[in-house]
Amino acid sequence: EDESVDQKAASYDIKLIGANGRGHLWNDEMSDVDDDEAKNIKVAALAFDISNLTLTDNESSASLISDGSSEEESDFDEPTTLEVFSKEVTQTLERAFSEGHTVEIASLELNTLRMASNTTFHDTRTVVIPTIFDQINTDKLLSSTKDILSRWGLLIGKLVHSKADQVDALFILQEFCANSDILNKTFAPSLRILYEIDVIGEDAILEWYYDERSNGGVVKQAYSKLRDA
Repeated sequence: EDESVDQKAASYDIKLIGANGRGHLWNDEMSDVDDDEAKNIKVAALAFDISNLTLTDNESSASLISDGSSEEESDFDEPTTLEVFSKEVTQTLERAFSEGHTVEIASLELNTLRMASNTTFHDTRTVVIPTIFDQINTDKLLSSTKDILSRWGLLIGKLVHSKADQVDALFILQEFCANSDILNKTFAPSLRILYEIDVIGEDAILEWYYDERSNGGVVKQAYSKLRDA
């Protein structure tokens, strides 16, 4: 009986079951180790993800830069729309000169090119005016200038639709004639002929003359000769 009582008491030992039999909070050292290890794994994984994310962004940036560089190189190698347009306009005019096209046909072809390439009348004038003046024979400067502009001056007229257009045409012509002393000599007779065939009006000439970009020198002397004639 005493042995039975001792066993019963032992079964209610406070050290084993806790006060009032409520037990103890289980503290599993292995569990703590596992929890810490799990946290470490999560932190390491997070760091790895961030590292990868940064690396990926860098790679993307490098890729974008590389792609951009390649694109720039490609753009550099390939002619621009304006360059292609300029070449086609020049070829069209050279064909018109050699085959004796009328001004109307040449104008129609130029307008078709302009609309197809979505360029402006200014873009067209910057090619047409120098190309026409390139036809002048510098060995017979004055007579050749008159012949060329009498034949093709009206084509320039097809490309100007306002006083502003006429002024723009004069600056294009001024820039072309400034390329050499010989070409400078064509400016005065050219201005006179373009005025006489109603391609350039007096108001446009005056506006060009008083514009600071027309910088004196030969071109203003040309206007003075025209005005005093």
